[in-house]
Amino acid sequence: MLKADFKRLYIAAVKNLLAILISLLAVQLTAQEYSFVHDGYDRPYLVHLPTGYDPANEYPLVLAFHGGLGKGSQLENQSLLSIKADAEGFIVVYPDGVPFGALNIRTWNAGHCCGEAMNNNVDDVGFVEELVDTLKKNYSVADDKVYGTGMSNGGFLCYRIACENPDLFAAIAPVACSMALDDCPSTKMVPIAHFQSLLDDNIPYTGGVGDGLSTHHNPPLDSVADVWAAKGNCSLNDFWVSPTYEMRIDEECDCDNKLRFYYTSDGGHSWPGGTKALGDDVSTQINANDLMWDFFSEYPKSCSVGSDEINLNEKIWPNPTSDILNVPFGGGKQIIDLTGRTVAVTNAQTINLIDLPSGIYFLNVEEEVFIIVKK
Repeated sequence: MLKADFKRLYIAAVKNLLAILISLLAVQLTAQEYSFVHDGYDRPYLVHLPTGYDPANEYPLVLAFHGGLGKGSQLENQSLLSIKADAEGFIVVYPDGVPFGALNIRTWNAGHCCGEAMNNNVDDVGFVEELVDTLKKNYSVADDKVYGTGMSNGGFLCYRIACENPDLFAAIAPVACSMALDDCPSTKMVPIAHFQSLLDDNIPYTGGVGDGLSTHHNPPLDSVADVWAAKGNCSLNDFWVSPTYEMRIDEECDCDNKLRFYYTSDGGHSWPGGTKALGDDVSTQINANDLMWDFFSEYPKSCSVGSDEINLNEKIWPNPTSDILNVPFGGGKQIIDLTGRTVAVTNAQTINLIDLPSGIYFLNVEEEVFIIVKK
């Protein structure tokens, strides 16, 4: 490493440590630390249970990933998510990236970003998958309400997880980042609320290499949104401009999913509505916690339709029908009327409906690997 590069890295690390110390003075830590070993590395994480947590109830879970050079406790103070968790009643967990070097610098392996986690091919996606399983065993977590958010390098990780395991999170809310992957293999869309400042020079919304420590190229955020809109077959795209901020909207997507890309004209490489230690100003035009929680609340994971399942739906024919309905799948099938009463049960792949009164019915097909409900 060149001396100039090391000096730059050292100065940034010292600034980050100062930022953590200052933020600790501003907000009292409320999370408890735990850890387990994954792929040879000790992986710590902080758990904040909402006020009045009762294991007899099920709670939404939000995983919040820190930025490069940061750690979970720093993000807890920067984002103020624990305060939001208490107000809304969800569990929030702050994992730590693997530390490397004399300064114990933590980053996430998010593809082309970032640092030693990327260089050492750390299995951060596998760690997060195991972490979610561990949290579900130890706490009362609602299976269909697990969400991801992250700042900078942590936001990049959200995108990688959504691309490689789109069923892990019901929705994601990346902050001040882009997507650093050669390919996004997911065949289906994950609902996304993204938060970015137009003044962020570290991760420019127009793409390119920012002025931060990482020298990787960032795709423009419009391109990132286009990738996910295509996966969701979104048919409505609009751009909304308010007096203070702008928002790209993609709707009418598979499973009623949506994309929301918020762009503020103030702040910078920071958490909108959060706290400032050192670095860029914080946006006061929007509050990321309020907007992301409203967004998350729309998406319990009740629909898992991917491209293969859409094709399966199209094979149920003819629809509408007056007599025969072809359902070329094994497994049990139920015909249900509008009152919720089951009027027919069969395992047959050709169903004769001629004796049923005219009306609207629902077909419920339960296979080993999927469930289809079709009108």
